[in-house]
Amino acid sequence: MTSIRTWEDVKRRNLTPAESKLVKACRQGKPCELEDGKRPEANCTDPKRTVRADLLRYFILGGGKDCQVADYGVALIGAIIIGKLDLSFTKTHGATGLINCHISEPIEAFNAEFQVLSLDGSRVAGLIVQNATIKGDISLGNRFHSIGEVSFRGANIAGQFSCIKGTFNNPKGKALNAQGVIVKSNVFLRKEFHATGEVSFAGANIGGQFTCIKGTFNSPKN
Repeated sequence: MTSIRTWEDVKRRNLTPAESKLVKACRQGKPCELEDGKRPEANCTDPKRTVRADLLRYFILGGGKDCQVADYGVALIGAIIIGKLDLSFTKTHGATGLINCHISEPIEAFNAEFQVLSLDGSRVAGLIVQNATIKGDISLGNRFHSIGEVSFRGANIAGQFSCIKGTFNNPKGKALNAQGVIVKSNVFLRKEFHATGEVSFAGANIGGQFTCIKGTFNSPKN
């Protein structure tokens, strides 16, 4: 897949209808809701839903001087995201919201810096945000579903870490790895939170509440 680095790269790309809508929304500082806004099925190939990861990355990082993303950041709703979304060692622009999306490959964001990160309602193949800095809240809830490890090991989260109604599935390893994490506010693993696999907050420093009311934890033997 061709990497998007400049606005000229974007203009040379034959954009899907979903990508064209995303470009417009990012420039206007508005959420980009595709079709009915619900999470698409894994086998969805509808171009009205499809956004390539390298184009999405370009806008998450703020675009360029010829196509600047508004201060609001990126809010993409109901997309199927194809390709590898790698945000490692980057600084994102505004809020990063991938809501009710299907993301077919693991997201990597080693040592990244986020303002706010929400994947509410999305299905991902894993999420690695190790040693990252999040200046606001993290939200992985409202039917968020990970097939593969979610790792915030060593991350520094200035707001709250909410996984309310989130599902974390990695039965042969760590479903949620938050070892050494610093959370200045609250951690919520409750209200239909479900983990299959190990959940670890070893060495974590949590400044507020840590609640798991009505959460379910299942760590099957390998």
